Amino acid sequence: MAWRVLYYEDATGHESVANELAAFPKKAQAKILRFIDLLEEEGPIRLGGEYTSHIEGDIWELRIDFGSDRFRVLYFTVVDRTVLLLRAFHKKTKRTPPPEIATAVRRRTDCLERRPWNQLQA
Repeated sequence: MAWRVLYYEDATGHESVANELAAFPKKAQAKILRFIDLLEEEGPIRLGGEYTSHIEGDIWELRIDFGSDRFRVLYFTVVDRTVLLLRAFHKKTKRTPPPEIATAVRRRTDCLERRPWNQLQA
């Protein structure tokens, strides 16, 4: 059974993660979207290994390398086999920058307060 992958949107409907992905080069976008498809098909546990990594609490990262560039998509899982993508960024340092983690945590909190996955379709 496949997982459902949703992209974070704020309370006003601003599609933050979709916009972040759209800012990347087209070929990198294609690879990132393929990894998101794999996350949907396999789920975070089965995908695991070199493709995912724990960040903190219930926030994880999807790891996408494209040539010498590294891209990350931070996410968490919610009920009914649903993954909520929180933040997409071009990683330029060895460690995940604290501001990127803070953005994901803030968006996660917003999601938990509003529970948008109950109304959204993948």
